[in-house]
Amino acid sequence: MNKNTYDDTTNLWGVRLYSGEEDPTGILFKGWICKPIKPLYDGEPTEPLLFRTKRQAMAWCKARNAAYQASTDHIVQQWRMRVCRVARTIEAME
Repeated sequence: MNKNTYDDTTNLWGVRLYSGEEDPTGILFKGWICKPIKPLYDGEPTEPLLFRTKRQAMAWCKARNAAYQASTDHIVQQWRMRVCRVARTIEAME
């Protein structure tokens, strides 16, 4: 790793959405949070929804899945959130 790279590959967990028979989505972004976080500054990019522990990610998924199961919409009832392991690397471009 060089001085222009930030590597944070430990203890990161993301969430993917499974919908019926379809392939899962990519990693979900923070827009899936019930009360979205306002940007700290103009132009702040959207960030992935990440958790430090698998337990935290699973608890979030469990709450979301319960809400989807309670829905009266049969399409929403098929949605499932599942935890996935995430490795993140940020590199400065020259």
